[in-house]
Amino acid sequence: MNRIYISLLLLLTCSFLAIAATPNPPAVSHKIAFTLNPTTQMLTGIDTISIHHGNHKFYLAKKCDASIVDITDKKNEPLKLVTANLLAKTDAEEWEANANAIEISGPKTVVANWSGVFNDSSANVQFSREQVAGVPEGVIAKQGIFLSTSALFYPIEFNTVHEYTVTISTPSGWTPITTGLRTKIGLAPEGFVNWSFGGPWQNEGLSIAAGEFIVRSTDTLGISIETCFSPARDSLAPTYLAAAKKYIARYSREFGAYPWPSFAMVEAFFPAGYGLPGYTFLGSEVIALPFIVTTSLGHEVLHNWWGNGVFVSSSGNWCEGLTTFGADWAYKTDRGEDAEYRRGLIKDYASYVNNGNDFPLRKFTSRSSGATRAVGYNKCAFLFYALKNRIGDDAFNRALQRFYAQYRYRFAGWDELRECFQQEAPHESLKYFFRDWIDETGAVELKNLSMKNVGKTTEISLAVSGKPFPTWIPAKLSNGDSSRIVQIDGRTIRNGKLTWSSAIESTIHNWQPNEVTIDPYYQVWRKPAPGEIPPSLSDLYGAKKVGCWIEGNGDWQLDSALRKLAVSLFDTTVVWLKTTEEFPEIPIVTLRKDISKTALYLHEPTPEQKLLFGKPLFEVKNEGKRIVGLISVDNLAGVSYLQRKAPHYGKYSRIVFDETGKNIIKDLAQPGKHALHYVLPQAK
Repeated sequence: MNRIYISLLLLLTCSFLAIAATPNPPAVSHKIAFTLNPTTQMLTGIDTISIHHGNHKFYLAKKCDASIVDITDKKNEPLKLVTANLLAKTDAEEWEANANAIEISGPKTVVANWSGVFNDSSANVQFSREQVAGVPEGVIAKQGIFLSTSALFYPIEFNTVHEYTVTISTPSGWTPITTGLRTKIGLAPEGFVNWSFGGPWQNEGLSIAAGEFIVRSTDTLGISIETCFSPARDSLAPTYLAAAKKYIARYSREFGAYPWPSFAMVEAFFPAGYGLPGYTFLGSEVIALPFIVTTSLGHEVLHNWWGNGVFVSSSGNWCEGLTTFGADWAYKTDRGEDAEYRRGLIKDYASYVNNGNDFPLRKFTSRSSGATRAVGYNKCAFLFYALKNRIGDDAFNRALQRFYAQYRYRFAGWDELRECFQQEAPHESLKYFFRDWIDETGAVELKNLSMKNVGKTTEISLAVSGKPFPTWIPAKLSNGDSSRIVQIDGRTIRNGKLTWSSAIESTIHNWQPNEVTIDPYYQVWRKPAPGEIPPSLSDLYGAKKVGCWIEGNGDWQLDSALRKLAVSLFDTTVVWLKTTEEFPEIPIVTLRKDISKTALYLHEPTPEQKLLFGKPLFEVKNEGKRIVGLISVDNLAGVSYLQRKAPHYGKYSRIVFDETGKNIIKDLAQPGKHALHYVLPQAK
């Protein structure tokens, strides 16, 4: 009976998905051809744009020489482009780009011809967990090609799904990548090759990558999978191809059919990690990291469902958190490491986010700093974890399948997402749950823990403040080698403050607890309690101000390099101190130039520590309520290693590199007295 029920359920679900996923007829269709010339850095394009209905406004980079002709008009007169101030948002800031704009009402067919040089610099890109800056929007160069939608390299209308049929011409030996299945369709003048990318298919916008790649391919579920790597990275292709097959199969089972005919893993010529419709664009150094295949690659594959399959509306970016929960978090769960992963999410939020830079999830667009990542990725992923715990695994999974089926190739926001979950959990009112998570800031704070045994019950009391409010709080009761997990869910008002308390029938077989730890596996979105989590480098990266001073004699070049290093590492205001007694309320960092003649940090070195003399070192500790850090380095090469690599190690308390820049130590300090751990006085 159970097997019949399950089979019928799967059949009905698949039928529902197939029917609901049919795309809506587009208002605009493009038949577009590009020629990309790395030698001249020139793009030329021709686009036959069919406006089926409605009023539309297209933008094209002002750097392009363009003409647009209405071919439905017998006079074939060119349409006038006007200069527009186009505002685009990146997280909490706005930048203004000059563009040419044209408004067209349908039904009408126009032909656009344009050309322009796209030569953004890729020399100063910063792309790490903590910071994203200097990323080029449009570059056509001998080392590679990347054109994002924000480069405005073709007539684009934002926040609208269009239909595309695309061809791209590149020099012989170059491979272009965009959404769609690539097919060579013949030669063009001057040694160029023409490629088609299928169609028509629907998308919110185009992006293009290209390079002189070695292409390896396989397929799964009728989907073409390929790597486009340089010769230096080609040996990694079999590993990437095998992993991509597994990820696509996994998420097709979980959510519905993969939305594109192909998936390509493309090596970027600058630091990058993008999930784009039908492909991912990963920096060369990133591809070489051994853990990327089991972590970040799956994240980018899943973006083909969330963000590039269901498009993100202007009401807030939900897709990064949902992708993080379905990929990074899920892989840790598969390995039984999810509690440690949740601890890291909470710790990052505490390190990077403060009253000055916190913001509601609804306002998240993309990450550019540790703070924006901690809100848009970490907090958002925790939302889905809390939601899954609230409505149950089955309802949660059905809601995501419904969401994908209804909104594939369409824009959707938080309201549409909430409605899908509400439909699958009709007995739960989710209105206030979503309001607290996406329209409020912060995390709850747990404090004033106490417990006592009264007869056959154990009473636990805990003060809770802030939002999003948990429906229950887990607690671990212990007595010697024995323990059990309970849920605290009783709430009362005491002295004007909300207090949670539970009287738990704990005396079973003469067992009575003598200590309690609140939320030991980090299942509540909250601020860490004092002494709960060790200090880490991220505490300095996310501080509002960091006081720095330089210790030791040395040449002026090293002194200058250390000053630049401090400004580069700390996404904050650096205050240069004359003594460590200044500004006692802010973290301080000592930049030591001559460690071979001084004790390591604040204590006499052990023989093991003496082995570290002369090696680039960065560590952080707690001194009372103050965070103190040390950077020890005695040459310019060491400064360079720390500047490039230290931002990637924010979760550690100490990192050390050898003379070649290889990391040889990454560890955590011991935490202090845990404020959410209580031991009965007589049991101490």
